[in-house]
Amino acid sequence: MNKLHGFLRGRLGTLLVILVELAIGVLLLIDAVAFTEKIIMVFGIGLILASVLFFIRYFRAPAVISPEKRYLSRALIALLGGVFCLFGYSSVMAAFPMLTVLYGVILLVHMLFRVQDTVDMIRLHHSVWKLSAVLTGLTLILAVLILVNPFASESAVWILTGISYIVSAVMQTVLLCLMPRRKAAKADKAEEPEETPPEKPAALPAETAEKPGEAAEKPAEIPPEAEKE
Repeated sequence: MNKLHGFLRGRLGTLLVILVELAIGVLLLIDAVAFTEKIIMVFGIGLILASVLFFIRYFRAPAVISPEKRYLSRALIALLGGVFCLFGYSSVMAAFPMLTVLYGVILLVHMLFRVQDTVDMIRLHHSVWKLSAVLTGLTLILAVLILVNPFASESAVWILTGISYIVSAVMQTVLLCLMPRRKAAKADKAEEPEETPPEKPAALPAETAEKPGEAAEKPAEIPPEAEKE
């Protein structure tokens, strides 16, 4: 359990991205049309829920703040967009070829972040950077092919899109398993308590004691009147 907890610590976000990419790739390979329809409908539901929140904020906010925040306008726009996506998804599906471009753009942007990760590995002298560069370059080529769409049939580009997302998920899984070893070692080293220098021994009485001449009290001065008497 401790090893599992140590592996998951700080990596839950990356694991979530891997699972989402893997699910998208598999669902696109199974039935791209049905999956995209469900995505549009879920997006519509999300917009409707967002419109409800904007309506609530509008009526709860003071009248002076409402013109600045535009809550009512946001609520109406989100409501119209949600209703259109939820009940008019067939119109969205009419632009079916353009949806592959959207998938390609998302994958391309994600791979550009992976490019920086690879460059960071080079600067940090991680030996895994070569594997990361190869996998990132391969996925970038797949993303560009999705955007260019040199295929005659739509089914071919959807298959390529699904494979690209699965390759991206596998790539991140491999790098996640290889990279954390050094990072974890550095983190463990950083967590080790630093050795505190030995405390100075308390000063000896001889060192703190005042000199005999200084310790002796000075004789009280005799006032001049007393001397005359």
